[in-house]
Amino acid sequence: MPKVILVTQDWGGIGFAALMKKQGSDVIGAYDYDAVEDDDLESTELNGDGLVDKIELREALSKLTGKKALWVFDGNDLADKADMLSRAGELVVGTSGLSRRGENDRDFAVGLAESVGLKSPATEKFSNYDKAIKFLESRKSQAYVYKPYGEDPTATFVPLDADDPMRANEELREYLLSLVAEKGKPQFILQELVHGVEANFELWVRKGKPIAAFCDLESKRKLDGDLGAPIGCAGGYVFATSLTCRGIQSTVAKYLKLKEFAHYTGSVDANVMIVNGEPLFLENCFRFGFNAYPAILMGLAKDSVEDTLRQWVTGTHDMRDRFKTGFAGSLSLLCDNPVNGFPIMAEGLFPEKFYLYRGFEEDHRLQMVAGWPEIGCVVGRGLTPESAGNECLALAKQVSFPNVGYRLDLAHTNLSTLPIPRYRALQTNGWLR
Repeated sequence: MPKVILVTQDWGGIGFAALMKKQGSDVIGAYDYDAVEDDDLESTELNGDGLVDKIELREALSKLTGKKALWVFDGNDLADKADMLSRAGELVVGTSGLSRRGENDRDFAVGLAESVGLKSPATEKFSNYDKAIKFLESRKSQAYVYKPYGEDPTATFVPLDADDPMRANEELREYLLSLVAEKGKPQFILQELVHGVEANFELWVRKGKPIAAFCDLESKRKLDGDLGAPIGCAGGYVFATSLTCRGIQSTVAKYLKLKEFAHYTGSVDANVMIVNGEPLFLENCFRFGFNAYPAILMGLAKDSVEDTLRQWVTGTHDMRDRFKTGFAGSLSLLCDNPVNGFPIMAEGLFPEKFYLYRGFEEDHRLQMVAGWPEIGCVVGRGLTPESAGNECLALAKQVSFPNVGYRLDLAHTNLSTLPIPRYRALQTNGWLR
């Protein structure tokens, strides 16, 4: 049986490795820790222990090529290795040099978007906090979002008082003042804060041709009511769409006209804000991002993870009939102070319904790995987003670990920024047909 090789820097894909193993695949994890910070190395090495056999990536590259293995990259960190394997004729999915640039090089991503006719909110680039503060002071009636780029270690900051532009402007200025003492040269943008319907449209592409399409509606803030810090994804919904729907054709389908994508195999996505009937480009991901891929592969895919990914890379037809109708919901389960060895109780759910981000197994006991607040996510499915969301809540109650927390409102409709009201807005305004 040909192997599946999960290639990783931080084991963010360990949940897929555990699931594929349970589904009967011959899985091995190949790691490269060269870029892992010293303070993070111990936890990174612990992650995945007991769940999958591990070898160094350099050993995998020397011993496992030419054997029809499927190389699954769980992030964009090791894109150079993915490109090398692809050039050698290996089966690769998950990243590429193009994917990495789309996520990490903002100038490149915006340039791609603009080249296909997508506009972005007004944006200014800075490498000095004082200049940014003066910029905001000269525009006190306008709200902005702070976004780092390049090697800047800070995090995205979205003012909570978004409905009061002057207050939001002041909030961001105060935040920038708190960063002035940070070491190193900052790299960040201030982007005009616009109001609309946020959505992520995604195509799966094989050799430059679209084979499946999805819409992903996430909630990014930690707390109910869209309060608290942005954490990437607190939960949300993914559903398959037609390749010809307005949302796809107005955004990601346009990228396939570019020469960069003529022979591309991988994900093409665009996070957009639809304002006055026009999608404004916010960012790309181009990888197995956050909760969306657990939702797709655990909640929507009809086949096993390995079969689905192999079909993506080697198939000859589109994959629209390989995904279930309805909605896959996800709900992130968090721990504010994760500690190596904390018990995780998810009997009967792991790995089919509970996707693990940070954990290891010892003596048949699932245990936590420190480093990220996101320990895992549960995945539920329903014919409506409400039923999928309620299924996620029911599943979350069955998972236990110290200080577990999660949002309770992602099946609600009382706030326009929540996923279900955004879905209804997209549906009503013709973006999904």
